[in-house]
Amino acid sequence: MATSSSASTTTPAAVLAVACGHLREAEISAALREGRIARLLATDQDRASLALVAGRARDLSPAIAARRLSVRDFIAARATTEAEIGRFDLVYAAGLYDYLDDRIAARLTRRLFGLLRPGGRLLVGNFLTGLREEAYMDAVMDWQLLYRGEAQIRAFAAEISEVDLAGQRYFADSGGCVGYLELERA
Repeated sequence: MATSSSASTTTPAAVLAVACGHLREAEISAALREGRIARLLATDQDRASLALVAGRARDLSPAIAARRLSVRDFIAARATTEAEIGRFDLVYAAGLYDYLDDRIAARLTRRLFGLLRPGGRLLVGNFLTGLREEAYMDAVMDWQLLYRGEAQIRAFAAEISEVDLAGQRYFADSGGCVGYLELERA
């Protein structure tokens, strides 16, 4: 049986969304719609968000499952071991790292990376320093984030052995607002 390292190959992928919120990206995912994702485990600590995801999953795809898990659960390996939740081709956290201090971010990255299958990818993002909208987001939107630069975002991988890494890439979104770290498991 062929293995898959992304949702674009022919073997359906297993995906883990950490701190998924409302999982809005599922609404526009061609891979999910076309059956290229066999399993999408959506995790969050917020019960209301998970209830919304579970309700929408009925209309979007039977591949979606919602489960209540917190950052603490992942770091402490409570209910997050391979035997309990499996291994994944893609693990991502889109709106989480902006709230985590550097030490917790590195520990979480190591734990999430450990849930990848060989060839799997971990993708995490963080708002970048120097945004002109920073004050507005803080004062008006009550959004207190930890903004980081490229070196700080790359440091998320500090606890991962080079032996386990097949590749590492940093990039920013087209607007220069969010920096992303992509790690590939050997």
